[in-house]
Parts: sequence; structure tokens; C-alpha cells
Amino acid sequence: MARISPAPDEQVTALFGDSAPLRVRIYAQRPELAVKFLELGRTFREERLLPDRLIELVRLRVAFWNQCRSCMAVRYEEGLADGITEDLVCSLERPQEASDLTDAERAAIGYADLMATNHLAITDETFD
Repeated sequence: MARISPAPDEQVTALFGDSAPLRVRIYAQRPELAVKFLELGRTFREERLLPDRLIELVRLRVAFWNQCRSCMAVRYEEGLADGITEDLVCSLERPQEASDLTDAERAAIGYADLMATNHLAITDETFD
């Protein structure tokens, strides 16, 4: 159960419709922030430059470091459509040894590893 109660149904419906998920119903407690927050998320999804496959690989690797079981279990449709397979997900256990990852994907995963485990170790060489 959520510790923060959802906004009243009439407020949620007026802003987001009848089928808004629980998290959006909670966001609706502050409508002006909820609208902008959801707009920001939509912009990130629609105008990003990185491929869906890479986004999903990095998301899953960070979920591993955070031990977020629900995040590790979810597969987003965009990633699946862009080539994410269960074999590929399993290769994230040892990404530097995985034959089904590109060098760019390995580099992005390595960067994500550092962000998740030791962000102070990120150097100019990391970016190079």
C-alpha cells in the first residue's frame, strides 16, 4: 500500500482520465507538478537520441546493481522491438565477455556500472 494517498478521483479524472495508474494518482496531489513531470517523461521518451535497445540494456544493468527485482523482471516493449532478448539480458551478467553486445553497448554499460557503484571513478578516459 502506498504511504501517500492518491488524489481524489474527480481531480485525477479531470487531469489524467479514468485509467491513470496509481503513481499518477499520487502525483495528482500536486497537479501543477504532475502535469510538468509527466510532460518531461514523455519528452525524454519521444526525443531521445539513444536506441531503445541501449536504454533497456543500461536500465536492466542498473536494476541489477540496485537489486530492484521488479525493475529486473520488466521488459519494455520498445526495447523488445529493438532486439532485446532473454539471452541478451542474461549476457548482462558479464557484459565485457558477451558476444552479442557491441563495443558501444559495452562502453555504455561500463559507464552505468560506474554510476551505480563508484561514480567518483568516472574519468575523462571513461568518456573517451
